[in-house]
Order: sequence, then structure tokens, then C-alpha cells
Amino acid sequence: MDIFLVATRLILAAILGAVIGIEREIKNRAAGFRTHIIVSVGACLIMLIGIDGIGEFSSDTARDTARIAGQVVSGIGFLGAGTILQKKNGVSGLTTAATLWLSGAIGLAVGIGYYEGAIIATVICLITLVSL
Repeated sequence: MDIFLVATRLILAAILGAVIGIEREIKNRAAGFRTHIIVSVGACLIMLIGIDGIGEFSSDTARDTARIAGQVVSGIGFLGAGTILQKKNGVSGLTTAATLWLSGAIGLAVGIGYYEGAIIATVICLITLVSL
């Protein structure tokens, strides 16, 4: 994969993560602008490693790339769990955890080149956060 394509994917992941992070930042949530960017870019980079790097070590690149993506999903779930707080009157941080998880998924999507899905998911998330 050429450097222009790698840079494009990482930058797009950063932009889409930032869009969600800005809304979280405005609402003063635990994970905001920078966190969402980092999660999305990190997930994108891991997917790029899965696509480009695994081929050198394995003949079953499709399966191994999917395994790497699966680890991102569970790892981000663990990170998101740290933002959830249980209080007497309810639970807080659940939406922030969900947006972190989605930022990871968006990063994976951009990393594999599924730009349309990543952009549509970002728009749906932003509409949901702002209007509901």
C-alpha cells in the first residue's frame, strides 16, 4: 500500500473520530475530542497493519486480519467500560463508551477502505447525539 493511501486513511479516521469527539467535548464528557481521534486512528492503524503486515507472516491474511479487528472490538469495549459509572440514581458514561466503541469501528472501516460505511456511521452517530 502506498504512503498516500495510508496517510489518507489515517487522516480520514482522525477527522471522523474528531467529529464525534467534538460533540462529546461540548457536553463535557469523560472521553472527548482527543480520545475519540486517538481511538479511531489507532483502530485504523491496526487494520492497516492487519492488511499489510500480516501477509509477511501468514498465508491466511483474511482470517488473521479479521482476528486483529476482533481484538480491537474487545479492547475498545474494555476501554469504554472504564467510562461507565454507576450512581444511586442511574448510570452515566454509557453513551461515551458507545461512542468510543463506534470510533474504533469507524477506524477499522477506514483502515480497510470502507469509507462510505465509516462516513455514514459518523453522520448517524452525530445526528443521534445532537438531536435525540
